[in-house]
Amino acid sequence: MSGGGIRARVKNCSRCGIGITAISVGMCRRCANATRAHLGGEALHGTDPNARFLRYVSPEPTSGCWLWAKTLSRFGYGMFRIKRESYLAHRYSWTLHRGPIPVGLWVLHRCDVPACVNPGHLFLGTHQDNMDDMKRKGRGANSHTKAAQPAATGEGAP
Repeated sequence: MSGGGIRARVKNCSRCGIGITAISVGMCRRCANATRAHLGGEALHGTDPNARFLRYVSPEPTSGCWLWAKTLSRFGYGMFRIKRESYLAHRYSWTLHRGPIPVGLWVLHRCDVPACVNPGHLFLGTHQDNMDDMKRKGRGANSHTKAAQPAATGEGAP
């Protein structure tokens, strides 16, 4: 009686020629890992980074946000990798749709959704602009007390 296992299809690695069990990229594990490390995975994905980026965007019809559907940071911001480099997805989206980000400027969200990469919801500003926007919208560590208090100019103060 023979063993009832499934027979694996064997073919040759397209890079080094050794016999391998068929895998999707057509290379042995050693060659696939070497190619992935050398080219940042782009050769194995078969697409340019911009096309790959757009595959992970999921439009949300109610808000108009384009939600990042891949890796998120612990703060909820999208993360996108190219050749072992990580990028914040909203910054990558700005560069893809609007052009370079000037030195010293941040990419801020009008919608306040960290995972949003819709260029129509993004704008450029300084760190101070980001802090002012956060305070104006009642976000941040002390927002629960500061947002509810009247201005110290005497307007609306008891």
